[in-house]
Amino acid sequence: MGKYLNGNEIKFGRLGRTVTEKFETIYDQVVHSYRKELIKSVEAVYSNFFIVAGYNLIAFEDRYNLNRNKFIKIFTKFWQKYDASEIGFDFLKDEIEIFDIIKTWDRLTEASFDLTPSNPSSREDYRPVDNMIRKASAKRAKLKFENKNDTLSKENSIIQQSMSMATDGYGEFKLKGLKGSIVQNFNSISKITTKEISSVDDLKAVLGQIYQEVIKIVKGKQNNE
Repeated sequence: MGKYLNGNEIKFGRLGRTVTEKFETIYDQVVHSYRKELIKSVEAVYSNFFIVAGYNLIAFEDRYNLNRNKFIKIFTKFWQKYDASEIGFDFLKDEIEIFDIIKTWDRLTEASFDLTPSNPSSREDYRPVDNMIRKASAKRAKLKFENKNDTLSKENSIIQQSMSMATDGYGEFKLKGLKGSIVQNFNSISKITTKEISSVDDLKAVLGQIYQEVIKIVKGKQNNE
């Protein structure tokens, strides 16, 4: 496409799959009831996507019959056919919304993290955690913290650093705490950064919208470094 962002080429692609069979809900007029029936099909579906290799960033459409899990599975299989290097996916999260939620908790009693080392240009606020993982030569790091009698520190701590790292696209985390006497549970996967775009299947319009979202994400990451 010839589009660049800070010297990094933005590549466009389209990943598709064919659905050969699927279940549909059928109304049986004889028994006046509904049932599931396996239907043979040649339905095709695809997802448009952008890759910004310089930022290890990929943005794609989460579509019906090609949701994020199926997209990752197909893309990984395609990647491994042509490249021996490992590839993994972690999602960007809405960091501001997550921290606003956690601030309302009275106590944070458990926090577990599954983190991957970041790009070399990591943010200063989580650099200590990132460096710890790198110095261990680890591809993934699993951290768990507990304090059921009091509360874990939510600010200026390794927990906050790990949360920031995960929301920036380098892992996942789960939290447990209390709001009053009510137990609170939080899974970071619930706050994946998404953006609803035009439902009209017009390539030019869709690509324009995805491209603008990619620019916002990259600029947001730069501002946080």
